[in-house]
Amino acid sequence: MKGLIFAILFTVFMLTNCSSFKSTKGINMQPFSDNAGILFSEAVKISRPFQFKTLAPYTKTPEMKSMISKAIPLIKALKGIVYYSNQIVVIHNSRLTDEQKNRELAKYLDDVLKKAQENSTKKHDADSLELKKDQVKKILTKIKKSDTYLNGIGKADPIVNAIVRALFEKLDLIEEDISLIVASFERQINRDHADIMHNHERIKRLELSTQESLANLYFAQSKDKKFLDTLLQKDKYIQNFIKSSDNVTQQEYLTAEEYLFKKANRIEIMLRHLDDDKLEYLAKKDEISSWHIQVDGKIGIARNAIIIWAQSHRNLGNGINVPP
Repeated sequence: MKGLIFAILFTVFMLTNCSSFKSTKGINMQPFSDNAGILFSEAVKISRPFQFKTLAPYTKTPEMKSMISKAIPLIKALKGIVYYSNQIVVIHNSRLTDEQKNRELAKYLDDVLKKAQENSTKKHDADSLELKKDQVKKILTKIKKSDTYLNGIGKADPIVNAIVRALFEKLDLIEEDISLIVASFERQINRDHADIMHNHERIKRLELSTQESLANLYFAQSKDKKFLDTLLQKDKYIQNFIKSSDNVTQQEYLTAEEYLFKKANRIEIMLRHLDDDKLEYLAKKDEISSWHIQVDGKIGIARNAIIIWAQSHRNLGNGINVPP
């Protein structure tokens, strides 16, 4: 996969110092620096974990661990991009000549690549970035031979593009894990609440049928006795109070009505007993939606931030003033 890219960016994060920037002559680097700072703040937002409450017992799944294992190096990579951007500005603000600046930039990138290779827990080749070792060497040579520092920055675009592709692939893999995590949450919730929700649905059906029986009894008295036939067919127990729809006395109606109202009251009591469990079930369902929305939003922020940074880097290399 793209393991080396994250090692590289983490190495950038470790190698580069946070330096203050001063205005310089020529192209204004400050907006590029400011944009890098914004990217850093966005990375901080993305790194804030979701505060699980009702779903907390369900977060130790392999699916969640898989997503976290991919998200951590992604956050480090975003921070590494920020420090690489800062280093570009630091070199620009130095008193070196353009030739010396390009050599420093090439040396910096070379050091980062080598350091990351040494620190990698697995053996990766430079083509982990979809770049061959000889391609990387040619890129670094072009940077050193560029006539201006901005052109040198522009020559680093192939590496930047490889970084962007690798980051987007990592985001794609995280998105795949999200659907698996949601499905895992749903399975565990349904497992824990299956009996309760089954009882709740059964009692709700009983409540509905009792309400229909009361309606049929009311309409049988006030409109048409055919409603009584429907009642006797659907609720056989009513036959204990009304034997037939013919010659029904008022007392029989009252007795049947009293029975149905008592039945409705018992059903209401049973539903209230299940309320707490139902609310817990619904709270877990709501929290799934909240988590899903938040993590989708963070992925959107990451994609936008990466695109904007890559475009800013490209504009800078082309001598175009980067908008804030």
